[in-house]
Amino acid sequence: MKFLKKRDYNGSIRKVWSDDKEVCFGVVGTVGDLLKEGIFEYADYSPETWAFLPAPGVIQKPWFGKTREAALANLPKGNSPVNADIIERLRASGWHNDFLYFMGLLPSPCPDPFSGTVREVARS
Repeated sequence: MKFLKKRDYNGSIRKVWSDDKEVCFGVVGTVGDLLKEGIFEYADYSPETWAFLPAPGVIQKPWFGKTREAALANLPKGNSPVNADIIERLRASGWHNDFLYFMGLLPSPCPDPFSGTVREVARS
C-alpha cells in the first residue's frame, strides 16, 4: 500500500492506494485529525485512535484501531482490490459502465480499446 498526503499537510490523514496506484482504498488518519478536517462530524473514540474510511466502490467497512496498521488490517494485501467476477455479475444484471466507474470499480466509463471482456477491463 502507498500512503499519500496533500502537499504542505502535516497531519495524520493519508489516502490509501494500492501498490500500483490504480485504486484508492480510502483514507486513514487519527480520529482527532478526521474531526478537525470535517471528515467526521462526531466520534465516540479518543482522538488518538486511528480510523480507516473506505472510498466509494471499495467493498470494505470503516475500521478503527490503536495504530494505523490495526485500522488497515482488513484491507487486501497487494494489488487485488477489484474483483472482476463481481464486475461481470453487475454488468450481467444490467449495470452500466458509467455506474461502475462512479462506484470506483472501473478505471474509465469508456474503456479504450474494449476487447470484449470485463475481466480485461478490470485489470487495466
